[in-house]
Amino acid sequence: MKGKVRNAIIISAGVLILTVMLTVVLYYYNDKVMRDNAWVFSVDETSYYESSYSYEQKPDLNSADLETLMQIKGVGRKTAHDIINYREKHGKFTSMSQLKEINSVDDEVYMILCNRFTVASSGYYTKNESYGTRKVNLNKATVDELMSVEGITEEIAKNIILRRKDHGDYTSVRELLDTEGVTITLYSKISDKLTV
Repeated sequence: MKGKVRNAIIISAGVLILTVMLTVVLYYYNDKVMRDNAWVFSVDETSYYESSYSYEQKPDLNSADLETLMQIKGVGRKTAHDIINYREKHGKFTSMSQLKEINSVDDEVYMILCNRFTVASSGYYTKNESYGTRKVNLNKATVDELMSVEGITEEIAKNIILRRKDHGDYTSVRELLDTEGVTITLYSKISDKLTV
């Protein structure tokens, strides 16, 4: 009888220890995920997912007025004014990447704006071309072609191709964020040079 009680106590203690260890591991894993993806969690999740996967035509940034810009969560009055002032000084935006030239537009605000707006084509360039620079197609490019984009290393290029083989073709350039090695900073630098 004593042996059965002792075995039951040992098993219970083992289960308790494993439960505590699993809880600690999950807590630290969740904390790491939150830190690694802080930019995602800092954006209103509902609006992020609605705008990221919406198939509706996005409005043109060049036609957005001050009120429209200020209504977007994450874009304050100063940033909205800076965008309007930049547009008035330099003319219409020809690429979303021009937003990076505005001091008050950080990576997070840039992503929010890219999810909400587009820059309409002038009609002189095809979907895959911009001012004579050909965009690299994520679904067809080789490692060398991907590495021709400044910022994409050989390792990241291989990860892009591996993700393409494992999960099928990219349906959006934003899916690069699911690729190992592609940070939000890198994405903001290369996204306008890529297409699907």
